[in-house]
Formats: sequence, structure tokens, C-alpha cells
Amino acid sequence: MTTNHRLTVQEAQAAVLARVRRRPATELPLLQTAGLVLADGPVSPVDVPPHDNSAMDGYAVRASDVVGATAERPVELPISGTASAGGGTPPALVPGTAMRIYTGGIIPAGADTIIRQEDTDLGTHTVRIRSVRDLGRHVRPAGGDVKTGTVPVPAGSLLTPARLGILASIGVAKVAAVPPPRVGILVTGDELAAQGEEELVRQGARLGNSNAATIHAAVQAAGGIPVLLGIARDDAASIAARLDGVIPDLDLLITTGGVSVGDRDLVRPTLASLGMVEIFQRLRLRPGGPVVFGEFPGGPPWFGLPGNPVSALVTFLLLVRPAIRTMLGLTPALPPQLIVELAEAITADPDLELYLRCRLTTRPGHRPLARLVGGQSSQLLTPMADADALLVVPPGSGKFEAGTELQAVAL
Repeated sequence: MTTNHRLTVQEAQAAVLARVRRRPATELPLLQTAGLVLADGPVSPVDVPPHDNSAMDGYAVRASDVVGATAERPVELPISGTASAGGGTPPALVPGTAMRIYTGGIIPAGADTIIRQEDTDLGTHTVRIRSVRDLGRHVRPAGGDVKTGTVPVPAGSLLTPARLGILASIGVAKVAAVPPPRVGILVTGDELAAQGEEELVRQGARLGNSNAATIHAAVQAAGGIPVLLGIARDDAASIAARLDGVIPDLDLLITTGGVSVGDRDLVRPTLASLGMVEIFQRLRLRPGGPVVFGEFPGGPPWFGLPGNPVSALVTFLLLVRPAIRTMLGLTPALPPQLIVELAEAITADPDLELYLRCRLTTRPGHRPLARLVGGQSSQLLTPMADADALLVVPPGSGKFEAGTELQAVAL
């Protein structure tokens, strides 16, 4: 089933998205759904706010009772009661009186104006109104935010903090949302230090396990739940042992390293022996050409990312992140692209699409200016950390001169 030619990035993205589906929704506590997609928008059983209420600390009055009040000639009214947030519904306002009211307090029937307390003498038995700038103001109407019978957060909405607040305001405790996928991460390589072997890294005897840290963080940033599966050594038995019994519990599997064509690149044949069906291998891409995508029938998709850390991160951004976003029901799935202008000449590759680390300088009225940052070798993480975009250089001969407009993928 594996394709016989190297795919472009766009072909590979299409192949991935054609095989990945949104996860089934499940009922979750509201406070556990931030960043998820709402599967079923609940109907509001209540107006929000449920009553007309005050937007100010002050005095509820009838506008007709205070017309003409000034600082020189204040209008004095007796105070008939108090209304505060949570204090219940106050009695109707007697004509010719005022009611002390606090922010959120229910407006008494008959009142149509809240005079802010700064425009009064703050009286407790009677109050002197010294300004009428607030006539007809500061009354929050019932249903001004949400009306009974409406769907304030429709299905398919990303559950942002504000939308969670709306759902809480209508009394929702649980919602049907798309749960985050569990993403297994297996790092391979004899050269890597396991957890607890950091001293070997400091001695130069082992390499630090940067892929576990970067891919773990990348999965979290994409909205998935990372599940570290440890380090597999470069032999089939070690790889199979790390995956024994865990594949059915995963929604997606990522491995790093061991997917090229060397004698010790054993991930592909080992996973094939476990039932994996390969969809494609190798892309017309640098960095990240040796990347493999497959699936376990009835089980999770699998991405075999390269072992070089920059290659692993670039292919994660281009292929794995869109898969996770699709599983979450998020759109758009593909990373955002923008048009930039080259600050320097760039040499193209005849066969490969290049994704080069760059920094962008914004310029009012012009395209962002893209300048390469650091070395472009696939093992150098520092330039990747300093970059804010990947410059996309299409295959071709010769150079793209400074001032040429190209696409870039935002980081």
C-alpha cells in the first residue's frame, strides 16, 4: 500500500488528513474542556442576566422624579429601601422615592434610572441628587447577554475562556466535547541517555534525549495528551517490547529515529510485524525527508519522524500537528502560511522543497522581511529556537534573489 514515489509536503498532508477523523465526543466537566471543541451546543434555560440589574453603585429612581437636578439645586428624595447583588427582588419603587442600590442589584419595578453615587450626597435616609447626566442609564436589561431558548455557544465552537464563562453563566456543569487524543511518543537510538542517566550526557558519553522533550511539548501545544513510552534501542526486540500492549490504548503513535534506510533503521519492519500498514515513506523535503506515515487497522495512525531534532520538529509541524487538530475537530488543520520578502538571496535545491529557519521583521505597508537565522543543519536546535517562521523554498535551479516573495510557515 506504500506509495512508490516521494511525496510533496502538500501530497503528504492530503494523505494524512484523508485518513484522520475527529474523535467521538464525550461528556466532560466544563472546567476540563478549555481548548476543546464543543460537540453539542446547549440551549439556554435562562436569561442572562435573569433580571434587570444595576451597572453602578448608586440610587434607583424614576427619571421623572429627578428632572432638573443640579449641584446648585439638588432634588432630595426619601430612601425607601436597599437592593444588592444576591439580595433578592426588592419591592416596587414608590413614586417620589429613591432606593439605595449596588452593582448587580435587581432594579425595583418602576425605576428606570440609576444615579451613580458620585452624583449624590450618599444619604442614608434621604438622598440629594446633584446631576441628571445618568437619566435612563446604567440599567442592565434581563437577557442582555443571553436570552432563554437561544444557543449562545454553537456546536463546533472552540471552548475559549469567554465561551466557558458563557456556558457557566447558563448553569452548565458538563458539556459534550471532543476529548484530546492520547499520543504515544517512542524515541529510538542507542546513543540516547535514558531518564536518570543525565550524568552520562554531562560526561559526553551519551546524547541528551531532546526529541522526547521537544515532541512532548509539541503534542501538548497542539492539544494532545503526550504519553512517553521511553527509549527503544536500535534492535527489533527493544522496539517491540516498548510497544507491547500499549498501541490499543493510543489514539496516535509517534516514533523518532530508525526510519531511514540504514542497517539499524528497524522501526518500519518492526511496526509492520505488529500490523502497521504503511501509507507513504520519504518526502521531497529538507529537513525531514525520511518521514513515514502508516496506520494500524482498527488502531492509531503512526508517524515515523526522523531522528534529527529539527527534522522531527519540522515534520511534526507540517504533518502531525494537522492530524491532532483534525482529531480535535479544530479548523483550519494546516499551519498558517504568509507571504514574505527575502532579505537575502537563497539557493534552491533542484529536487527538494526547503523549509529554512528564519526570523521575520514586520514593516508597515510591506511584506514581512525574512532573514535566515543560524545554521540550517537538521541537528541544530538553537536556530530553531530563535526562528519565528519556516521559509518555504520551492525546488528549482539557481537562486531566489533578495526581494523575491516566497511563502513562510508561521511558528
